Amino acid sequence: MKIDILESQMKQLKKESKILKQSYIWIFWWQGVSEDTPDIVKQVIKSVEKYKGNHEIVILNKENISKYIQIPQFTYEKLKSGIISIPHFADIIRTKLLYEYGGIWMDATLYMTDTFSNDIYNNYFYTINHTQRADYHVCKGKWSTFFLASAKGNPFFLYLTDMQLKYWKYENKAICYLIIDCFIALAYENNEIVKNMIDSVPINHVNVFEMQKESNSLYTREKYVNLCKNGYLHKLTYKRKNDNSEKTIYNYILNN
Repeated sequence: MKIDILESQMKQLKKESKILKQSYIWIFWWQGVSEDTPDIVKQVIKSVEKYKGNHEIVILNKENISKYIQIPQFTYEKLKSGIISIPHFADIIRTKLLYEYGGIWMDATLYMTDTFSNDIYNNYFYTINHTQRADYHVCKGKWSTFFLASAKGNPFFLYLTDMQLKYWKYENKAICYLIIDCFIALAYENNEIVKNMIDSVPINHVNVFEMQKESNSLYTREKYVNLCKNGYLHKLTYKRKNDNSEKTIYNYILNN
């Protein structure tokens, strides 16, 4: 989808369209959740179950994706051959699901400590706008693809899906790991409606990475409460070595 076509479609989007409290929460774990799934991922899913409200959680995996969306066969072939990585495949899935169904996409390492705030439901688009940035961050802290929410039928997500599919149809190497951010930035910089949509999201979860940084720190109730003060979403990771001794914040997360 070209930028000018996106603009005309965005103009047709009904501004009364909202993210629904009964919409799906989408979480993706390619292998399917099992005994071999990292403990932190299992605990994240448990936390979302606890605080989901009226949302229904869909745990996507390689076996059930086709139940919800159809992806061109070439993407599966390039995924199987290693040309498309699982994270890049997940980027395609998230944007297509949000266009066709709406709802909330959460990465499988996004831990919840409270229910969703009402400001999500006052908009047709929402993301984590944490403002933390470095020069190499394409998003400049304005959006976070590990947490995206939308009303059904938002043309922005159709644009993102089309851009990714067209890219991978003709290319065999990603220009960067967060290629989806490049496509978002392209629309943000060239489409006033998309820019306003993203800029309308209030600053939120400025400490979204703080719990990850402190995961091996000594647990105290005061410290944990302080980590939860400025938001209910916390980006964790299973890729770093965590100290699972009884007195760490990481251990507390796994056992509560």
